[in-house]
Amino acid sequence: MSLRKSHSSSLKAALFNNPNFPTELNDFEERDINWLFMFLTGDPPDEKQEDLIEIIIDRLRSRKIEVLEKTYDLDYVSIRELRSTNVISDIAWIQKDDHRLLIWLLTVIRATKHPRRNFLLKNRIEIGNISTENRYQRVVECIDAVFFDGHPSEKKDWLADLKVLWGKARTLDSDTKWLDANNIEQLKWAWQYLEDTPYRAKLEVLITPEEYYHAVLASLDCMYTSESDTRAERDLFLIKFRKAWSQKKFRADGKTKKPYHLPLTAKAKESLEKLAAIKNCNENDVLEDLINREYVAVCLDAQGHEKY
Repeated sequence: MSLRKSHSSSLKAALFNNPNFPTELNDFEERDINWLFMFLTGDPPDEKQEDLIEIIIDRLRSRKIEVLEKTYDLDYVSIRELRSTNVISDIAWIQKDDHRLLIWLLTVIRATKHPRRNFLLKNRIEIGNISTENRYQRVVECIDAVFFDGHPSEKKDWLADLKVLWGKARTLDSDTKWLDANNIEQLKWAWQYLEDTPYRAKLEVLITPEEYYHAVLASLDCMYTSESDTRAERDLFLIKFRKAWSQKKFRADGKTKKPYHLPLTAKAKESLEKLAAIKNCNENDVLEDLINREYVAVCLDAQGHEKY
């Protein structure tokens, strides 16, 4: 069997079927070709395979190219050196079906800074509206688009640091066991609750409970950064987060109302009237809200279970 026919990748096949592609790069695999396209164009590799190859061939003819304000010679030795520096093979820890990790990586890679790295695509890779089946490929593209032009160990060290950061950032299961992976009502509420924070993962379309669950957990993981130890801040947020859900659930469980007469002092009545006016609601709603809040704070534990 010839070397050309031994490659099963359709992109690889398109490369080998194009007589104009330089034979010096014939051992490039699909990931290498995608990286080369990003390096030469500054665009994500979203073109059709035939177009992608043709664009690469056309750019290689220029012999020089300016990337991130620096001029590079497009000789094949230089291209191979840059490829070996930037297309790192040690990514086995990134599992294709670990969508919580994948969502975290997409968010963190785009947000973090490194003194020796630049983003080939200048943050133009779409990460918010990526289908589940394409998410791993987009993570790999984001990693490859983080560009280092120095010693090969620099990007390896950056990826190793990212792996360590994930180990620290991943929220403990004991802190999230109150989230029900099958409760779409709770998960939609949680996703909405996170909207007012700067930590919510960069996702636009969520449909299934599984997608919401991974996105919520990844958002909590994003609260921990390498710049500062934010675990205490996250722990405080988690307490408020759990109690907010407990309060919502408590309200929902007791939504059937019965009339009661509560004798109040004149001062308490005056205060109640003022609170109702400020909150733009009736006095009954103010009392119910205050009672619910105090009940959750005093009678429920962090998981929403009754303590007494």
